[in-house]
Amino acid sequence: MTDHCEQDSTEEAPSEPGFRFQYSLRTFLIATLAIGAGGGILGQLFLRSPEMFQIVAGALATVVPFLLAIGTIAWLGVRRRRWGLVVWGGLLLAMPLFGYALVMLAESLHGSGPRKLGMFSTQEVIDQRLDQGIDEPWIWRELEGRIQAGTMSNEEVDAALKKLIAHMKKTKPQGFDSPLHWQDDFLKTAVRRKMISEEVMIDLCDAFFGPAPSIEPLARPREGQDSVDFTIQYGSNWAAHSGIPLGLIWDVDQVLLDGNPVEATMSHRHGGSWTGRFQGELSVGQHELTVRVECAYVDVGKLVGINGSDLRRKLWPKETRKQWKQEVSAPLNVYAKDAQIVSLVTDPKLSPGGTGGVRFKQLIVQPDPKGKKIIFHSEAVGGVVLSISYDVTVQLGEESVALGHLFLVTRDNGSISSGFRMEKQIDRLDPSIQTADVILTPNGKHVEQYPAAKQILGRKVVIPDVSIERLDLETREAAGGP
Repeated sequence: MTDHCEQDSTEEAPSEPGFRFQYSLRTFLIATLAIGAGGGILGQLFLRSPEMFQIVAGALATVVPFLLAIGTIAWLGVRRRRWGLVVWGGLLLAMPLFGYALVMLAESLHGSGPRKLGMFSTQEVIDQRLDQGIDEPWIWRELEGRIQAGTMSNEEVDAALKKLIAHMKKTKPQGFDSPLHWQDDFLKTAVRRKMISEEVMIDLCDAFFGPAPSIEPLARPREGQDSVDFTIQYGSNWAAHSGIPLGLIWDVDQVLLDGNPVEATMSHRHGGSWTGRFQGELSVGQHELTVRVECAYVDVGKLVGINGSDLRRKLWPKETRKQWKQEVSAPLNVYAKDAQIVSLVTDPKLSPGGTGGVRFKQLIVQPDPKGKKIIFHSEAVGGVVLSISYDVTVQLGEESVALGHLFLVTRDNGSISSGFRMEKQIDRLDPSIQTADVILTPNGKHVEQYPAAKQILGRKVVIPDVSIERLDLETREAAGGP
């Protein structure tokens, strides 16, 4: 009997091929070198160009992982012959490129830059694109080109200008103090072809020159004063640079104080400014000054060779495009002889560093044919919110020399100053005097004429022991030379 021993044998099935990450020492060294070099470059960018560092870091965090992921998908697809993965990787790569192409296409069709408006009709450009590009050149150049090509009607020209007029009145309701940079060629072309209606032309001029004249804040006279200067402003000096075909001419017709006519004479006129003085008895209290102005629009062709702002009414052209009268008023406060018009504020917080708003620069003594001359040079300190007004005195040993006064009045539209350099002639100065004290004493009377100066810094400022540049001792005469 034969025994058969059977031995079970199991055959190992081949394993499913998988992704095994293998690398050699050379690969490791190359990767280490690349990472180190990249880290060094990033470190240099971080220290020297933070903006570029942010761009590179953003790309490493987004674009690079995206490309690596797609590359991995495509590589696996090719290695395993799974072509669906390859196609999917290609689609993923194409999606951002396709999206970017769509963005560029939309920008080319709907942007406001050059050559991007051709697909729109003129009315669509005006209705849909003009508002957002009204201060840019592209739309106005496009519309000007359509006028020249004969594809824009008079009604469409008016419609475009009505949009411009609304924008002008909204952004600068008192009129323009600058030229119409991008609209001037469009206006000149439309005017030359007589495509603007009279109504729209007058509205455009009203928006450009402003709705009415204005009167500058009046000085603050005291009791007994019988005259006051006043200045009227109206119009713009930029009409000739903006394509505006009409000129604004105007003249003061009458001046009233509290409704009663007073005598007024012009003392100066330049451009859109008219300065005059009225005569009349002024009593203490509040009054109202009213100025009546006669105005007109005329064709600029009638003003060739003359300054329209200098024309009195009797010299105006007979034919005007529009003629009207305006009134402008301003309060006039007359103070008693002993009233304090400008108050002094002594809060030290309002005087940066205790300087009183004045920074000392130089104190010089120069020779002079009549003796010697002291020159005091200073400058305003930034950050001062109140006006300043001082009597300036220099203490030279036992002698006190009054140099005069300096002031700086802060206003909404800037400031006005007396200047910060002062000088005074003296007979002599002892050669041993090499330092001096500069004393600034607040005095509001120097700025009473400026309505913006309601308060001034009121603390007395002493700048002690400033060095004197004794240039008077460096002359040949002082050295005993010929």
